[in-house]
Amino acid sequence: DAASIPTDALMRLMGHKKDVVGVVAYQRGEPFNPCVFEMSEDGQHVVPVEVEGTGLREVSAIGMHMTLFKVSVFERLTEFYVEKAKASGMEDKQDLQRLREKGRKWWGAFETVGEDLRFCERCREASIKIHVDGDMVIGHIGQPQVVTGATRRAWKARQSGQ
Repeated sequence: DAASIPTDALMRLMGHKKDVVGVVAYQRGEPFNPCVFEMSEDGQHVVPVEVEGTGLREVSAIGMHMTLFKVSVFERLTEFYVEKAKASGMEDKQDLQRLREKGRKWWGAFETVGEDLRFCERCREASIKIHVDGDMVIGHIGQPQVVTGATRRAWKARQSGQ
């Protein structure tokens, strides 16, 4: 398959027994950075990090190329925001129910942040940890090519004049 998904990928991700766990893929455009991120030093945004070949590790955010979520993540996110509203003084049961319904819609891009990074931000707010299996790298499907580690290495070699 063009994305080079290992046949045991699902079992490997399930075997980690994590709430949110994904794989490594590279951005579709130059410089083809990993879609795996840690918080910047100023704590205001995320920056790509090299994780290929590092096994399972906790990170601040991942691209959602291939990600496994426990169902409880969505339940916990909804309740986190309901509890936050209650703590700020919201008591009306209908208002809280509307908030629950709204809270079930976790996807969607906001401003300049894509839906995958926004979802990870919401998980961090609710103390839900995000992991990546640095040993599992898949191609990032795009046009005109599937971006793989080989794509990235070739680009870097061209940049260094090799």
